[in-house]
Amino acid sequence: MNKLGIYFGSRLISIAELKGRQLLNNIEITLPAIASDTGGIAPSDEAQIVTLIKEQLVKKKIEVKEAAVALSGKDFIIRNFEMGLLPREELANAVNFEVRKYIPFKTEELIADFQYKLDRTAQKNRILFVAIKKEILDRYLSIINKLGLKITALEYSAFSILRLLKLGNVGGQKGIKGIFSADLVESDEINFVVLENGFPLFSRDVVLIGSNAPGEEAKAAVEEPAAILEKLKREIRISMDYYDRTLPLKSIDKMLFVMDRNYQAELEGFFTFIRDIGLALQFVDLKRCLGRSLPFSLAFLKSYTVALSNINTGLRPDLLKAREKTVKKVVAVPQTKAGVFLAQLKSEYSKALMVAIVICLAVYYFGISRLAPLEKELKKITAVRPSLATIKANANYDQLVSINVDYRNKITALDELLKRKVYVTELLDIIPRVTPSSMRFSELVLNNEDKKRELLLCGIVYLGDTNQEMDAVNSFVKALKANPAFTRHFKEISVVSINHEQVFGKATTVFVINCKK
Repeated sequence: MNKLGIYFGSRLISIAELKGRQLLNNIEITLPAIASDTGGIAPSDEAQIVTLIKEQLVKKKIEVKEAAVALSGKDFIIRNFEMGLLPREELANAVNFEVRKYIPFKTEELIADFQYKLDRTAQKNRILFVAIKKEILDRYLSIINKLGLKITALEYSAFSILRLLKLGNVGGQKGIKGIFSADLVESDEINFVVLENGFPLFSRDVVLIGSNAPGEEAKAAVEEPAAILEKLKREIRISMDYYDRTLPLKSIDKMLFVMDRNYQAELEGFFTFIRDIGLALQFVDLKRCLGRSLPFSLAFLKSYTVALSNINTGLRPDLLKAREKTVKKVVAVPQTKAGVFLAQLKSEYSKALMVAIVICLAVYYFGISRLAPLEKELKKITAVRPSLATIKANANYDQLVSINVDYRNKITALDELLKRKVYVTELLDIIPRVTPSSMRFSELVLNNEDKKRELLLCGIVYLGDTNQEMDAVNSFVKALKANPAFTRHFKEISVVSINHEQVFGKATTVFVINCKK
């Protein structure tokens, strides 16, 4: 049976017909300025879109009856946050309450679902919350219905792209990976997703070429490739900096790029910067993922991967099921034979309840008769117990155990303080020895609490040239990593942020370096 994937993008619609994983047809429909102010498709554009899609389906002789749909990030509300450990039956209500802090809408206006994963290190649940406004979802469902199709899946397009990694067995499931998907030709959005062991930690969507404003199509068409590449570099930096500020303790291990390999040479100089800060980098081999060579189109990849929605990515939020729950009607139970059965059940239940009460009372009084002699003996033993200044004479066994546990905890805490004690003399001697003459530190913060050792180095570099200043920062980091006495205390040394700021009227490079145990 053939499969159909439809991607509704910011400026275009891509349709892919597949047989198994083999591509049979690919359609791209450019739709300038169709987006409404509230997201999604404006109601007035529905008829135009249905007509255009029908014409292409007829032209290509596509007769598939079901379709999987991927939508751009502007249509979704994607939030990632942490919550305390709660019983599973309480988690749904807690998520609906917590998410109100992160969204500007009433939850009653949304169709939403969530997925959680236990973070054993932090002893918290990581929450992936996915939602869409009811009116936006209804418009897309209306379009699919008018096309005579049945919708089988609805996905965030950046999550659909993750199937490419599974098809090509790229990156693996372990570790923290950033996936950057970008097209430097189409005026579609680019996506940045960060996964930890396959679970999303962060997502960001940006329109790289043009915008949804009227008249931007012409501007996008004449924009120079060099200018677009510079925009891409800037957005990669912004996305990575934004992620580092949001989750500073979740450092990315590897960056994967879903892009046209023809631009790899132009971006090589920029990618050197990514490698210099300790990140591995890899271009996704699309030929290996798709089984054939095709002209690069990010919109096509999104329609292709959503058509393969039967391939599990490990992400389970299902907005279609969530919508069904909101519109499901309660069916009344017929009161014929069921009423007779319930009456009989009530009679039998009353008899069984009386027998249970009698048994419980008998056991209770038997227990009291056996307990009385033991209580008398216990009072005699308590009366002759020697008194201590820190322990009450009438303390019971549980209180004594609690006092013993408190003392042991205090002893353990003192031992931990002694074991974790760090002598900073050696560290303060090492740092100035490897510091370049052009570098000055504004702040050194040492944190040695909660079994975590962390040193934060904040400073500035001034050489009159930003590239030389960034090289000086990287050289300093390499010198710290090469010093065995320093790495004995800090195994992970990385640049958290590096920016260019005006200090006393001079353009300088401001940096923050994080050293972890």
